[in-house]
Amino acid sequence: MSASPLANRAARLIVDLDAVAANYNRLKSLAPSSGMAAVVKADAYGLGAEAIATRLIREGCREFFVATAPEGAALRQTLNDPAVRIWVLNGFEAAAASRFTKAQLAPVLSTPQQAADYRASGLTAPFALHVDSGMHRLGVSPKDAAALAAGGLAPTLVMSHLACSEEPADPMNPAQRARFLDVASLFPDARRSLANTGGVYLGDAYHFNLCRPGIGLAGATALPGQAHGLTPAARLEAPILQLHDLKPGDTVGYGASFTADKAMLAATVAAGYADGLPRSLSNTGWARVGGVKAPILGRVSMDLTVLDVTDAENAARAGEAAVLFGEDLDAMATAAGTLPYELLTGIGGRVERVAG
Repeated sequence: MSASPLANRAARLIVDLDAVAANYNRLKSLAPSSGMAAVVKADAYGLGAEAIATRLIREGCREFFVATAPEGAALRQTLNDPAVRIWVLNGFEAAAASRFTKAQLAPVLSTPQQAADYRASGLTAPFALHVDSGMHRLGVSPKDAAALAAGGLAPTLVMSHLACSEEPADPMNPAQRARFLDVASLFPDARRSLANTGGVYLGDAYHFNLCRPGIGLAGATALPGQAHGLTPAARLEAPILQLHDLKPGDTVGYGASFTADKAMLAATVAAGYADGLPRSLSNTGWARVGGVKAPILGRVSMDLTVLDVTDAENAARAGEAAVLFGEDLDAMATAAGTLPYELLTGIGGRVERVAG
C-alpha cells in the first residue's frame, strides 16, 4: 500500500482550445453555405465560455448564443467588439432593458408579450423570433407568429429548435422543418436558423442561414453510434491518491457493493460525484490510466472513486492522473444513463479548469 504526497491535488478539467477550433471548422465544412454561430450557454457547456469564445473569434465566429442576460453581459466583457452579436435565448423582459442596452445583447423573443415589451422598450438592437415548431418548450405558435407578422414585427432572425436531431430518421425532423418554413415565410427579410449540432449532420435542407452548434464544439454529438469526425476537446482527470492490493473476498466502497474474485490492484482517485462523476457509474463506468481502461470498483462516493488498475499496473502510481472522461465522453454518458451535456455541465465548482 502506498500513499500520495499530492493528496491535496484537485481534479482538473483540461480544455484543448485547438480541438474546439478544429471542431468548429469541421462543422463549418459540413454547412459551407450557412453561417456558423457558437452556443456557449452554461459556461460553454462547462468548458469555459470566455476561453472558448475568445478562441472562436480567431476562427471567424461573430455570433454567440447564451441562455440568460447575465451570461450575455459576462461574455460581452470579454467580447467587447460591437460587431460580435450575443443572442439571449431565454428572451426579454422590460426590467432587463438596461442590461440589454449596456451589454449590447440581442434577445430571442419567444412570446407575444416579450415582443410587445421589446417594442415598447424603444430598443433598436437586432432581435430574433423563436418559433415553436413542435418541441413545445419555447417559441411563439404559428398563429401568434402570423399575428405578429401582420402587426409589422420585423425580426433579424427567425429560429426554432429541433427535438430529435440526434435521430436522423425520426419523422419529427422533417415535420419540424416544414412547420418552421411555414412561419419563416411570414418574415421574408429575416435570416433563418434551425440546426443545432445534430441538425448540422442532417444536411443542407436544415442549415438555412445560420447553424448553432453547442455540444459539438466539445467534440461530442449525442449521435449514438455515428461517426462525426469531431475531436474530444476536454478531459476530466484526477490524481491517484493510493494503491491497494486486493485479495479474493476483499470488498470496495460504501455498501461493499464490489467483491474481488481474484487478486487485483486498485487505485483510489481524488474525484467523486461532487466533482461531476455520476454515482450511476458505480460498478459500471471506467477511467483510463496510461491509456488503459480501468473499471470503476464499487460505488462512486462524494470525493473518491476506486478503479481496477490491474491491467494498467505499469502506469498506475500515486500522483499519476486517471482520465475520468475525455475520449470516452459519449460512451461514459451512455453508461451513466445520461447525455454528454449533463456530464460536462455537471462538473463541480472545485474542479480546476485549465484551458490552452
